[in-house]
Amino acid sequence: SNEVKGSANMEKEGCVRAMEFIENQGLEVGLFLSDRHIQISKWMREEMPETVHKYDVWHIARSFQKKVDKLGKQKDCESAQQWGRSMTNHLYWSVMSSEDDNSLPVKEKWLSLINHLHNKHKGHGTIFKKCQHGRVKKKKWLKHNTKVSEKLTDIISNKRLCNDIIMASNTNQTSLLEAYHSFINHFAPKHTAFSFCGMISRLRLAALHYNKNSAKDITRTKTGQDCYSISFPKYKKGQHTVRSIKQKSTYGYMEEVAFEVFEQTSRPPVACLTQPPPLASQFVRPNKKEAVENHLSRFKKLS
Repeated sequence: SNEVKGSANMEKEGCVRAMEFIENQGLEVGLFLSDRHIQISKWMREEMPETVHKYDVWHIARSFQKKVDKLGKQKDCESAQQWGRSMTNHLYWSVMSSEDDNSLPVKEKWLSLINHLHNKHKGHGTIFKKCQHGRVKKKKWLKHNTKVSEKLTDIISNKRLCNDIIMASNTNQTSLLEAYHSFINHFAPKHTAFSFCGMISRLRLAALHYNKNSAKDITRTKTGQDCYSISFPKYKKGQHTVRSIKQKSTYGYMEEVAFEVFEQTSRPPVACLTQPPPLASQFVRPNKKEAVENHLSRFKKLS
């Protein structure tokens, strides 16, 4: 968009407009869940202090995992990657096992990871004093005053990361919204340009189809057992994941849409959306002759 400077600004502007639209409908926002967007977080603190703002834990875990993977590629830090999955699981557990109204246990649980990596499982904090796991498998524990130990400690105890974990939601997540955004690509592929009305129509069709099929039941065998599949997604990096097999999608809503379209278009006047001008129309168009001369003059200078 030409209204903002970049994609980060566009996300914030989209959030502002969405909130204005909701308020104009006479609704109040009690809880807002998002990723760790700095501009959105600042705007929420200043403009909507009464609204509870929480972060999606998956976005925090993904950012942390990327830092661990980057560290594991450094010399003498290869063991960091061996702990990557365990540390990510600990992040999820720290958030999900804590209450929303008390931030101290969440932070203490998370920072206890530093002691755990060094084979120390007691004396973590004032509330969370010892690890709650059972007997652990024999692992290659970290040693103090080593490069990997100091680097990992800095990553885990990072002030912003700790504050973000405190703000992480232990109930609602953005997974369904992320799934919907991925689902839009089936109706409006990014490699194809659509007109304004065409894009609006495709987005609305995607929303209709998703709302109709987002709560599909799991497929069951003749004996009543749930069906599952095992896959190896790219983000798991060789690790498998188990997914439930959902029932096939339904398209019954299309009959209602087609009938409504026929009814609306058969009665004049036909309502049409007001199309905004193309983004390129806002740019200053140069004189073609001068532009060509400037273009050719650059190659003359090189030769």
